[in-house]
Amino acid sequence: MKNLLALYSVIKLYDAKPPLAYLLNLIWDHVLTPLASEDPKFERLRINQKLEITVAVEDITKRLHEGFSFSRWHTQYPNRQPQVPHKEWVQEACQFLVEVKPKFYSLFFRELRGGIELASIY
Repeated sequence: MKNLLALYSVIKLYDAKPPLAYLLNLIWDHVLTPLASEDPKFERLRINQKLEITVAVEDITKRLHEGFSFSRWHTQYPNRQPQVPHKEWVQEACQFLVEVKPKFYSLFFRELRGGIELASIY
């Protein structure tokens, strides 16, 4: 049973649409924050400073698919695995946060008394 728990614990997405809050959390914690932290300015952000990140919906979808779906188990036949999450789910999650631009979203991070927060999204 411990072996199954270890295998299934990394699977966070499957063919059913996840709740919006859950998908937003995955996007924020596992896609946007790592992308922002790659920028050297991320560690030196001060209050009211912004850091822009531009990311395509397709890139978010791909990162979530590779990290949290069953695709990692099926390396021999990766094309047989459905694309999870669906692009529409990711786009809906991004639309929840911002007014949509055609394919890209720009996010601005800033320091907030010892932590980092989202300053604005365009």
